[in-house]
Amino acid sequence: MKRFFFLLTLLSIIGNSVAQVQSESVYKKVYISKIPKPSAPARLNVSSISFSDQLGNNNKALDAGETGEMKFTISNKGKGDAYGLTVRLKQEEDVIDGISYDRNVDVEKLLAGESYTCVIKVKANSSIPSSKANFKVEITEANGFDADPFYISFNTFKFKNPQLVVADHTFTNKDGEGKIILGEMVNLRIIVQNKGQGVANNVVVEFINPEHIFPGNESVFTISKLEPNESKIISYDFFANKQYRDENIPIRVKMEEQLKKYGDSKVLLVSLEQSLAKTQFVDVDAVEQSSVKITEVSLVSDVDRDIPRVNSTNENRYALIIGNEDYNTYQHGSNTEENVVYARNDAKVFKDYCVQTLGIPEENIDHLSDATAAVMEQGIDKMKSLMRNLDGKMELIVYYAGHGLPDESTREAYLIPVDVSGSSLKSAIKLNDMYTAFSESPAQRVTIFLDACFSGGARDKSLIAGNRGLKIKPKDFYLRGNTVVFAASSGDQSSMPYKEKMHGMFTYFLLKKLKETKGEVSYKELSDYLKLSVSVEALKKKNKEQNPQVQASEEMNSDWEKWLFSVN
Repeated sequence: MKRFFFLLTLLSIIGNSVAQVQSESVYKKVYISKIPKPSAPARLNVSSISFSDQLGNNNKALDAGETGEMKFTISNKGKGDAYGLTVRLKQEEDVIDGISYDRNVDVEKLLAGESYTCVIKVKANSSIPSSKANFKVEITEANGFDADPFYISFNTFKFKNPQLVVADHTFTNKDGEGKIILGEMVNLRIIVQNKGQGVANNVVVEFINPEHIFPGNESVFTISKLEPNESKIISYDFFANKQYRDENIPIRVKMEEQLKKYGDSKVLLVSLEQSLAKTQFVDVDAVEQSSVKITEVSLVSDVDRDIPRVNSTNENRYALIIGNEDYNTYQHGSNTEENVVYARNDAKVFKDYCVQTLGIPEENIDHLSDATAAVMEQGIDKMKSLMRNLDGKMELIVYYAGHGLPDESTREAYLIPVDVSGSSLKSAIKLNDMYTAFSESPAQRVTIFLDACFSGGARDKSLIAGNRGLKIKPKDFYLRGNTVVFAASSGDQSSMPYKEKMHGMFTYFLLKKLKETKGEVSYKELSDYLKLSVSVEALKKKNKEQNPQVQASEEMNSDWEKWLFSVN
């Protein structure tokens, strides 16, 4: 009788123990109530052992805050059934803190020839170190038919924090080159980048305005996830009422992520006296790299920033700079020309280099944006008159980005103002006429940059309206005096855009060379650089030929090759 009560007590203790294990595990356990005697031996075999973090970032390791799975299959390959199986896990060697898992899993029985897939979840908290987790797994059977022990190992990685930053920003308006007008819309574009090594989840970006400044659209934006080094562009419109009195408008940008620890708060200022570029929406590709190398991203090209500045100026240097981009606004009907992407930006940044790097006084520069035929004629006439009055002392730099087109019958090359259609070249600017105008009076030198093609093509577009489907090789032009022309392409080629740099391809490499050399470059060096860089990049990016050409008047022989762009 005592033995009977002892057995009842022992079974009760075992049952309570199993129930306790059952409450701690996320797996469904079977309560073991009776262990039959074997009629034949069971033979337990373990296969398909694996670790997976597919529920997390799937990098085959257990990261801080992540849940993974250890998985294996138990098969009974014996002729007898297996009863009262217990799977026990324990960490071997150095025990890693910050990791939790089910230490025991019970299986009531495994009949002969059957298999059971055991899945054990393992979770890492935020304090887990970067290490190696080593688990020993033992499977015991109530009648002693145990499986051979085995091991599962996987890497653990400590917590990697995200870090949100405003990588770049620009203020623009719809008019371009104008100042902020109270009551008119201003656009602020920012790049939000994750410069940390961890993922930023549930990112909230809020724009906070001062008094008398109002949002023109949504002021709170959400981004579900930003991977390390990934970036997103956010566009925010705002306007000031007539009661705003400060000289600057401060827009506060507040960023938070899920943990509310790794955001940022930054005040972006724009002056009411500042000339803004025209709003031009350009896609900047988000950068996602498996190596998680943090790269710099920007809303503007690398050549638009940190422009070299010289301390001296040349009072005899002048520049005529034309950027014709917006043809649609000035033309109507079926013969409307395609816009020339980035032409305004080309001209604007080239002007910055003229002032800061080439030492041209700003008052000596005529910068024409989206110029009509009348405005272009006035600009050319003004420079012609200055050359005549300066009696050979003047040095002129001319830059043009926009459409060019040949006459179908004469093959004469023309510059196309924004209000002129290619179907009627009557008001267009004949290229040879411009060359003649600048050679009628003596000059120290005349340097002309043309980021346009004269075959009838447009930047990354099909032929423009004046052409009937065939590209035309323009007639060769004749130069006189101290004149050198750098042209973006040759013959019937197109002059292409460089989307990633937000410039014409020719202009980008022109500016890049001026930046790298701080203007200390000879005409021959620049010529060789442009011919190589543009032609190679055009083939790489567009799989098309674009070969810049340089032409000088015959009377100079090769003297022009030694000219320098530097101020002195």
